[in-house]
Amino acid sequence: MPVFNGVETLGAQLDALVAQELDGDWELIVVDNGSTDGTPDLARRSADRHPHLLVMEEQMPGAANARNAGIARSSGAVLLFCDADDVAAPGWLAAMVRRSATAALVGGWIDTSSLNPSRRPRPTRDGCVSHLGFLQSAPTANLAVRREVFDEIGGFRNLYLGAAGEDVDFCWRAQLSGFDLASEPEAVVAYRLRHGVRLRFTQAYGYGRAEAALYVRFRRAGAQRTRLRVLGAQQARHLGAMPRALRSPKFRERHAAWYGQRVGRLVGSVEHRVAFF
Repeated sequence: MPVFNGVETLGAQLDALVAQELDGDWELIVVDNGSTDGTPDLARRSADRHPHLLVMEEQMPGAANARNAGIARSSGAVLLFCDADDVAAPGWLAAMVRRSATAALVGGWIDTSSLNPSRRPRPTRDGCVSHLGFLQSAPTANLAVRREVFDEIGGFRNLYLGAAGEDVDFCWRAQLSGFDLASEPEAVVAYRLRHGVRLRFTQAYGYGRAEAALYVRFRRAGAQRTRLRVLGAQQARHLGAMPRALRSPKFRERHAAWYGQRVGRLVGSVEHRVAFF
């Protein structure tokens, strides 16, 4: 589990992970990625309740680098990934390990209601989704991988410094190498959404920029860009809903996310010299 300046949210996730039960040995590795807010000290205090907790540091920035460093220190046959600002539900660990016996990669389900009380309650959803009209992937917020798969694929790659999308890249490379990705509905993680126009725009910008990098790397394998007529229809819908967005904070955030993704894709297109929309 990588973490950067997570002192406000890390405690809840550590409590959830320490409380997990498994018929077998397991270890929890927290990789601090240059925090300046006391996060490593908070993590180490949890070691009193979990003797197999290891807190380490990785100074090279980027969640992909932190995860790779943590795996290098690990000894398990099954590797599970989660984020420091979410909360794993009871039974998450056991369900992921159990499903990993029959699948090379496992994506759990995502609960977007528990940690986001301002949103309308929604059922958990499958974390395995398709991107760019191509293969499915599962987010590292809720992902399990057998070690031999991780070693053969070569770990996570940074699409660019601070990028999103390294989980999509990893899952795609694994499937193109012949490994299967399965979904496990009993492995649930409560996911903490970003709130506010600026944060939603920034997050979506990162996604869009990563999508451009993914398109360049996988277009020959089948990744697709958005057709101009589809993009035009999306733009028309957002413009038509603009009056409502001006009145509603929820709609403002939704619009900020959409335009952030578009800007990220545009920047990624310039970086990679490709027309990607």
